Amino acid sequence: MEDDNSPVVEIDPKGDVVLVLNMSHADKRLLVSSNILSMVSPVFAAMFSSQFKEGLQNVMSGIPSNITLPDDDAIAFEIICNVVHHQHKHVPVDLPLEQVVSIATIADKYELLESLYGYSVLWLQSGIKNCGGKPYDAGNWNKLLFIAYILDIPGEFLRISWEIILQHAGPCLNLPGITDRVDIRHNIIAEFDARLAKLRTDLVNAVGAAIYKPIATNICSGNANAVSKYLKGLAAQRLWPLTNAFKDQSVLCVYNKLVSFEPYWKRCGIASLCFCNNTSFIFGGILRDWKDTAFAPHFGICLDCVKTGRDSLRKKQCRVKHTLV
Repeated sequence: MEDDNSPVVEIDPKGDVVLVLNMSHADKRLLVSSNILSMVSPVFAAMFSSQFKEGLQNVMSGIPSNITLPDDDAIAFEIICNVVHHQHKHVPVDLPLEQVVSIATIADKYELLESLYGYSVLWLQSGIKNCGGKPYDAGNWNKLLFIAYILDIPGEFLRISWEIILQHAGPCLNLPGITDRVDIRHNIIAEFDARLAKLRTDLVNAVGAAIYKPIATNICSGNANAVSKYLKGLAAQRLWPLTNAFKDQSVLCVYNKLVSFEPYWKRCGIASLCFCNNTSFIFGGILRDWKDTAFAPHFGICLDCVKTGRDSLRKKQCRVKHTLV
């Protein structure tokens, strides 16, 4: 082995290749098996082939060959090598999102998705759990979406995309960590815009139905005053018209404000049998009934539809159940 000040991490003590990865303070050197890496990665298989410059020069001599990978995250690469070499005791089950993003980037570059799938699901589910227990952070949820996209995990992609759709305020023209990544090779934003527009339209229609139900049922001064006062109250809270509310508020935020807003109600007093004397303003109840059907995870975005231009749906090959807009 060549003389070098940086220590060698023996992923495989009998390995025949030393991967040299750059770190801020010193190089990280990983002793690995070229046979294992070739089996799990067609990119490494080509790299180790004698047909290429990167081919191993010292295999016959028994001296491990150095291969420098200056552009890859050293810590992420060590985790990946431990996974594919079955060194599971050295593989963490809970990782920072930035680390999983690095792993996903390397896995995509070296075509290692299948070999990492089990851990990929574990890391992603851990990230979802950690993010789900905190106030919504768009940056973290966008990272989760990127990870699910790159590592090709459709169930989690559906779930994460639905959370973003519910929580995103304004247009989807800019999703940091998604729209600025060259390795996002499909038009995710178009799917987001379609889903978000549909959900907003559905909420507008549900609110309209709830507001005007008393008038449609029975026209009297009580009903009319209730609706008029209610709309003015919504406008004062920047909740009406809803098209304006959506400019800087998420669907979930608008919905929560709507159902918590106290209705104004005053009976007309004209006749004891008038509709307004025998019912209450059931605005919040109608919206809650709507939410039970509208706020379902299967309304998220299908990863297979994104990657195939919805051809998977036409061929009934989507891996998750979902609703198409």
